Amino acid sequence: MQRDDDDVAVPCAAKSLKAAEAAHQMDPASTCRPANVGVKIGTYNGSTCLETFLAGVWNFAAYFNWTERGELFHLRASLRGQAGQLLWDMSKKLTLAELIRLLHQDVSTVNQAEQFHATGNRVRS
Repeated sequence: MQRDDDDVAVPCAAKSLKAAEAAHQMDPASTCRPANVGVKIGTYNGSTCLETFLAGVWNFAAYFNWTERGELFHLRASLRGQAGQLLWDMSKKLTLAELIRLLHQDVSTVNQAEQFHATGNRVRS
C-alpha cells in the first residue's frame, strides 16, 4: 500500500521486489513495497519475550507502512495459545495500545506465577 497526499492507503501495483524497486526509482518518495518479501511475522503465544515479538511487528509495520488499524489486525492475527485467549476476552473495539497493555499485563501475571512456583519449589527442597 502507498499513501496519497491525504494519508489514504492506495494499492501498490508492485507484485515483486523488482517491480517495487522500479517504482522507487521512478519516484524516490514512493513507499511501494512488494507484497511478499519471503519473511513472516510469526506468532506469539506468551512463552517468549513479548518485547522482542513486538519489535518484529513494528519492523514489519514500518517496512509495509501499516496504519494503526493494520498493526492491530496483524498483531491480533499472530496471537496463539495463552496470548490468543485475550482475543476471546476483549472488546472488538480494543485499540492497539490497549491490546499491547493487556499483553504486558498477561505476561507479567505469568512471570509472577512462574517465579512463585520456582520459589515455592526451592523452599520445600
